[in-house]
Amino acid sequence: MSWSAFSWCRQSALTLFLFLTLFLGLAGALALAGIGSVALAADAGAASSPERGEAIRDRLRELRPDLDIISVAEAPVADMYSLVLSNGARLYVTGDGQHLFAGELYRIGEDDLINLSEAERAAERTQKIEALGDEHFISFMPEGETRTTLKIFTDVDCGYCRVLHEEVPELNAAGIAVRYLAYPRSGPGTESYTKAVTAWCSGDPQDSITRLKAGESLSPIDCDNPVLEHYDLARTVGASGTPFIMLDNGMTIPGYVPAPQLIQRLEGMGVL
Repeated sequence: MSWSAFSWCRQSALTLFLFLTLFLGLAGALALAGIGSVALAADAGAASSPERGEAIRDRLRELRPDLDIISVAEAPVADMYSLVLSNGARLYVTGDGQHLFAGELYRIGEDDLINLSEAERAAERTQKIEALGDEHFISFMPEGETRTTLKIFTDVDCGYCRVLHEEVPELNAAGIAVRYLAYPRSGPGTESYTKAVTAWCSGDPQDSITRLKAGESLSPIDCDNPVLEHYDLARTVGASGTPFIMLDNGMTIPGYVPAPQLIQRLEGMGVL
């Protein structure tokens, strides 16, 4: 086979796979490609829905030990289970344990498509964030009434995080509290990570994080701190970058949004 013919075949195969992915979903395309197909029979004797879900989880672990399943729950669709992997991916399995798909689950509403998967993730984020004590946050609170609160995973060396921090007074003036969690994207053992630890260990965390985000150098401080916990938490709640903004209801606004537009968006969402 000539190189041009080989290239045409390879491109055609890729095009077919992308077509299948679009119309059948990722799991369907992989199944037709012979990759990662899973079929299983749930324990027919399971007396209750939780027990059946656990039976499905255990069977999947037997078939695919590489699937690090951290939770299983009833999905927002009858006779279906939602399984969450350690990397944040979500799988859905039918109640009989015979069919599985990976991806987003939508409900067809009267006016729009409703992302049920994101609603599940929002509830899980809310539960995880609410479990944190006040000592986890570096907070900038309004002087008057707090109308809503933004929990923000931040990196002191992130350019857009620095721009957002300059606008915190404007957000506070609108009644918006800003509560920071640490997400030094470069990871443990790096300069950004050390700076985050310094801010959270400081006697005046608000001043320290403000100075660090302004580009000042501070002498490193270490203590018993939550930065590693925040770093791991950020990855489990789906933070793919910084700033990663979470609302009280668990919904997210990824990335930087200028304060006037952010305030307008929050008003439009009915949370402000």
